[in-house]
Amino acid sequence: MVMIEVEATRQFTQPIRQIVVMLAISVLIGAGGYLAQDLLISIYEANIYLNGFIIGVFGIGVLACFMQVFALISSISWLKRFTNGDGSFAGSPPRLLTSLVSLMRIRQSKMKIGTSIVDLSRFFNENQTVQNEDWNRCITFNNGIGCIKN
Repeated sequence: MVMIEVEATRQFTQPIRQIVVMLAISVLIGAGGYLAQDLLISIYEANIYLNGFIIGVFGIGVLACFMQVFALISSISWLKRFTNGDGSFAGSPPRLLTSLVSLMRIRQSKMKIGTSIVDLSRFFNENQTVQNEDWNRCITFNNGIGCIKN
């Protein structure tokens, strides 16, 4: 059995597609509101305070979504600097990553997370391959007589 070694790389990409989709939907909603302006104004005037509150909460929600995406952009930039650099915790991490950074600092002092997990998975994979090869040799050479698989 031929095993291909694939190097695990960390890829952090900016949410460009999500921002474009959010902007496109916002433009479509705005254009639809402009086209249905007469109908929407008559509905809005039926209960100005309630509809104003609903529109205000909707606007705050949309702004909060955009703010979260921009916070995600700064977090991804920090992670890129961290993984491409020397792995030090230079600079203050973004708010979204504060709990993760504290865990990373604790783990970094004990062991390297990425390499130990990769090494452990390689060990188990190689061990299972050796056991399967031994079992196949046992069946081939002894026709299955006297072989006990554990």
